[in-house]
Amino acid sequence: MYRKILVPVDGSHRAALAAEHGAQLAKHFKAHLTIFHVIPPLPPYVNKYEDRLGEVYHNIEKQIVR
Repeated sequence: MYRKILVPVDGSHRAALAAEHGAQLAKHFKAHLTIFHVIPPLPPYVNKYEDRLGEVYHNIEKQIVR
């Protein structure tokens, strides 16, 4: 019935249970099991700091090249 099974995990107890269940299903159906790690999206403020750090990096790089 199933040929491929995808199981997302995030390090939680529930994810571990889902991975175990996925493994049981894969064994039962002789399916290929893929387990992959997922992370939540980064908060919006991270982009702000990333942009600022990029500016600082480029300014330092310009000073070194002189």
